[in-house]
Amino acid sequence: MCEQKKLKVWVTGGYFDNSGECFIQEVDILQKTKSDVIRFIPSDNLLIPRKGFTGATWMSEPGKSDLLVCGFCSLFRFSPPHWNFSGVLHQPCMNDLHHVAVNDQKIFIVNTGLETIDIFDKSGFFTGSYSFHPAWFNKERQNGITPSAENRSSSLKAGWQEHSFSITDAPPLAGYYQGGKGSFHQKFLRDFVHLNHVTVLPNQILATSLSHQCVYNVCNFNRVIEHTPGYPHDGLVHNGNFWITCVNGIIVAYKIENGIVTNKITYLKNIFEHTEHRGWCRGIMIQDKYVIIGITEIRKSTQHYWASYPWDSTKTGIICWDFLHNEPVSFVDLTEKRQSKIFSIIKRPHYIAVPTK
Repeated sequence: MCEQKKLKVWVTGGYFDNSGECFIQEVDILQKTKSDVIRFIPSDNLLIPRKGFTGATWMSEPGKSDLLVCGFCSLFRFSPPHWNFSGVLHQPCMNDLHHVAVNDQKIFIVNTGLETIDIFDKSGFFTGSYSFHPAWFNKERQNGITPSAENRSSSLKAGWQEHSFSITDAPPLAGYYQGGKGSFHQKFLRDFVHLNHVTVLPNQILATSLSHQCVYNVCNFNRVIEHTPGYPHDGLVHNGNFWITCVNGIIVAYKIENGIVTNKITYLKNIFEHTEHRGWCRGIMIQDKYVIIGITEIRKSTQHYWASYPWDSTKTGIICWDFLHNEPVSFVDLTEKRQSKIFSIIKRPHYIAVPTK
């Protein structure tokens, strides 16, 4: 059993319905309860059906600084003590934002749809970007062209020869990508790298790639971790290790040596093999000897391979795992009839103010 009397976290999320409603909830892992911290519906231009809050981080100290939260196509700011909405950062090239991190007075945003890591200062001014595509290619995508994976590969590997840089529109005929509205920032785009999470270290900027099943250092675009044991999603640094979740329930830690993340595995466990609770695994947090991960119910066959379990038996909730004794501690079921989804897990501030209505 968990010796701690209090084990509480904040989780971000939304719904698979058309409301576009976003939420942050406080989850008491031991008491197995939840309570709303923020309920929010974006403006019409920024509201995307079936999408909610995704990545989140504190501007500095939890509870005493602004809270930054990704929506599908914008970054929202909420301010203490009552977590009122206080600002929005949006550009027309933002699409399917997955995560945000703050380091050295800079805001790093994972722009999954554009397949970039975009950097802003704390005033919201753009300062630069790490892109997995050349500008002309993303220009075509922003103009409504949807290239195939094969077309992308051939276009970006021209080499030292004159080459035709035209791409052919090959939009998917059905499924996930048919959703969304008309403008680039509102569309559900075919991705090729699918960046999920960014971690900023003194000598590395790490980005997990779902499609390539690896972790990149975007400072030089080398693969720091060549092949993860599952499709990677979120990550964090804890006690000299870089921990990541994989969507199939695997958590893995890699050794950090001399400030550099290596491919040396120090911990590896498939949580789904030791619990009956399963879902699309994303968020992660570590408190003492407990690793806390978030899972989301899967309502239909997924875009990427998930796991060998039946997806129609999945749930939305929080799993608490004792990684010293390799045993489950608690599960908090967050499944709702509205088809809820959860994303990031962030630190709960010690001081909690009641949100204003």
